[in-house]
Amino acid sequence: NIGRYAVYIHNSTDVVVDLCKIYDTGFGAVYVSGGDINNLTSSGNIVSNCIISDTCRDIGLNSIAAIVIDKNSVLKIFCLLS
Repeated sequence: NIGRYAVYIHNSTDVVVDLCKIYDTGFGAVYVSGGDINNLTSSGNIVSNCIISDTCRDIGLNSIAAIVIDKNSVLKIFCLLS
């Protein structure tokens, strides 16, 4: 049980989160920021082939997404959310 996010990527480029099973988190599973949406510049960050379930368990909220993307970020996501 992780009290916050299992993975926190902040203002980063070319980070790959792959083949992970993330569950029982206090907040969301993955937080990602990087890239520039205004210029459509990708961060190169990728979240792929992950199974994500049972997030936000410690705080009792349903409103926090499993994968939180900063408002100015551009990245690729390919995961199973259950």
